[in-house]
Amino acid sequence: MSMVRDDMPSITHGQPRAWWEQLRDEADRLCEAARIGEFFELQPRTVGEEALIARAVREGYIEWARDSFEMDDNQAVFDSLPASFADCEWGEIVPELTGDTDVEMLWQPHLDGIDDPANDLNRGLGVGDYRPSAWHELFDRAKDGE
Repeated sequence: MSMVRDDMPSITHGQPRAWWEQLRDEADRLCEAARIGEFFELQPRTVGEEALIARAVREGYIEWARDSFEMDDNQAVFDSLPASFADCEWGEIVPELTGDTDVEMLWQPHLDGIDDPANDLNRGLGVGDYRPSAWHELFDRAKDGE
């Protein structure tokens, strides 16, 4: 988990084990949605899921996944997937699934404090509550689907 932890915004690094376990459960949910090809289920339901998707589409993770296919003898399965005009448009995944890229601001040191809904820039942009204490709360759009 430390590789993932270190890639998450610094505001999350001191969170307790239970918090990280919830993030792992969210990652498992997203992995299952991707495995079965359920686009609607890939739409993040929490800030944590948004953050996981934002990290997963970074070039380093994509290269790691490609290497894993080869090492695990899954390259043939990967190669058998149908091609799409949108293949490799990784930068479009977060806004396609979430409607914005607000979560990506959490990695910007010059935007320290933007996670707090009381922050002036947060209020001006309408970001919402991205503090670690809110990472596992369902978005309103996810509550409607329950």
